[in-house]
Amino acid sequence: MDDATDRAPIRAQARLKVFQPAELQVGDTATRVHVLDLSALGALMHGRVDLDPGKQVTLRCCGWSRSASIAWAASGRFGLRFKQALTAAQIASATFRSES
Repeated sequence: MDDATDRAPIRAQARLKVFQPAELQVGDTATRVHVLDLSALGALMHGRVDLDPGKQVTLRCCGWSRSASIAWAASGRFGLRFKQALTAAQIASATFRSES
């Protein structure tokens, strides 16, 4: 399976635009980042972090946390692929907070 085929289920997920402050844990280091869009299986992020695809991280946002891997990274933006899908309630918490 090629990389584009691997991403197809993630790209098919509905993405919601949000702008949420969050914390990205990479090893022993926590860094402030922002969630720009969110789906059940991943997120588009912005932050001053130097990450390579495949790196394992934990995202903390809106009262929940999720283990993820870096899907891609370029120019201060990066994509996360969650190891376990977010629930509808977790997605709603990020959407509701961004409208406040």
